[in-house]
Amino acid sequence: MWEKPSSMHLTLKSCENSGKPTALATNDMADKKPDNELTVQLWAGFTLGVSPHFWLPVLHLAPLALKQAGHMYCKCAGTGSWPWYSDPTCCSRSTLVGVEALPRRLGLHPAEAIAGSEDTTNEDYQSIALYFEGEKKHFQAGKFFLLCGQYARALKHFLKSPNTDDNLAIEMAIETVGQAKDEVLTNQLIDYLMGESDGLPKDAKYLFRLYMALKQYPEAARTAIIIAREEQCAGNYRNAHDVLFSMYSELKTQNIKIPSEMATNLMILHSYILVKIHVKCGDHMKGARMLIRVANNISKFPSHIVPILTSTVIECHRAGLKKSSFGFAAMLMRPEYRNKIDLKYKKKIEAMVRRPDTSELEELTTPCPYCEFLLPECELLCPGCKNNLPYCIATGRHMVKDDWTVCPHCDFPALYSEFRNLLQNESTCPMCSEKVNIVNLKKIADCTSYLKLDVEQ
Repeated sequence: MWEKPSSMHLTLKSCENSGKPTALATNDMADKKPDNELTVQLWAGFTLGVSPHFWLPVLHLAPLALKQAGHMYCKCAGTGSWPWYSDPTCCSRSTLVGVEALPRRLGLHPAEAIAGSEDTTNEDYQSIALYFEGEKKHFQAGKFFLLCGQYARALKHFLKSPNTDDNLAIEMAIETVGQAKDEVLTNQLIDYLMGESDGLPKDAKYLFRLYMALKQYPEAARTAIIIAREEQCAGNYRNAHDVLFSMYSELKTQNIKIPSEMATNLMILHSYILVKIHVKCGDHMKGARMLIRVANNISKFPSHIVPILTSTVIECHRAGLKKSSFGFAAMLMRPEYRNKIDLKYKKKIEAMVRRPDTSELEELTTPCPYCEFLLPECELLCPGCKNNLPYCIATGRHMVKDDWTVCPHCDFPALYSEFRNLLQNESTCPMCSEKVNIVNLKKIADCTSYLKLDVEQ
């Protein structure tokens, strides 16, 4: 039961265009109130029987004017009472409504409104966090504990928050630990992600993001390789490619050497992606060369062994690489693969094996960018200097000094002439998937800076 010993009216004037409050003034109850005003009525003596900090949800009502109303309420009415407001412009009689409704009417979420106020203090954030904690709204409580720098309490609530499809609570937990830089909290979150605390291991991508947030790049790189391997085994080759590419780029930005396993896996996945591009354009030789590279690493594509080997046989035959076509056709005749060959191609492949043609077009040679040794254009290990060679993102061939360019977005190298040809049919970089305008490609005369070895040998 409540009593109303006194009251005070505060009129919140709003701009005609934005509808957001810009000024605050006292009003008498009898005054006429214009249509574009909301009246905040603060009752002193309406107690809810709750802890004193529970009056603070009035601070949800940022913008600033409503927060000022909250401060004025505290000063005039004392703590322990809940502010309410009366909006006579929207109903026939004065209706008391809880203050959380007002920011919604102004187009704000109560939990977000406070964060938009310029003079919000840590004490404000803590009070709202305590309110949500009392309501057992763990995610909201965690957000406000994070805002006031109480990382341990924030993490506790994020880990208690129910899992959703977007797993936003886990993302916020990672952000919390990244800001805290506390070993105890880091280990607590790692245990949670590994399933030590609840027996349910979480997706490895969250462990990767945690290491990235902590700037522990070697650990992040190892995790990225594991994630990419899982994606690859599931047949999600583009996803695996993008995971490795993003990690590779981050390590380059941090001037950290790229693990050789990561560089090799990215190269093989990129070669697979180039196959589709070149076959679609009708360039069977380039497609066949990349398929040979992929087929020589077929164990990395366990979900599509037979389809990839079948495509390699067909494309090599079309490109005049009959000896290579025969070799992979013979591989398909193994008992574990033979019955899985598409019936459309099975008889033709069997005929290739029975009557082999071992003719082969010789691969062109181009100079090593380090030592000028002539080697086949798709060979990426120089027999002369023993260096692993940078490869063209447009063709998969090794780079040469006098035909050098880079993607304007990802800075990966490409043969200038070949990248220009590719952009006649494609609009994006095959490595980073960003749109590339052909006029932005610049031929690089001195590629010395790109020949620095940033990959572990």
